[in-house]
Amino acid sequence: MIRNHILFEVKNTKRDTEGRYVLVAGKIDGEYIALLNVYNPPDEGPSTIEEIIESATVQDKEINVLGGDLNLLMNEKN
Repeated sequence: MIRNHILFEVKNTKRDTEGRYVLVAGKIDGEYIALLNVYNPPDEGPSTIEEIIESATVQDKEINVLGGDLNLLMNEKN
């Protein structure tokens, strides 16, 4: 997730047993940051992502970054 030349101090990691998300929280240049990588299977809707974000986010971090394979449509009508 982070290039080798960037000094990243890991404070906490969290992942689920089904491989749906990985959360890594730590510090870069004194700034607290939380990185969340999500996989949402194509047959599941946005409720799964909402549950993952609620259970995995770290509220006291200054920067939160979310990425991954969300498998969601921006607009179901198109």
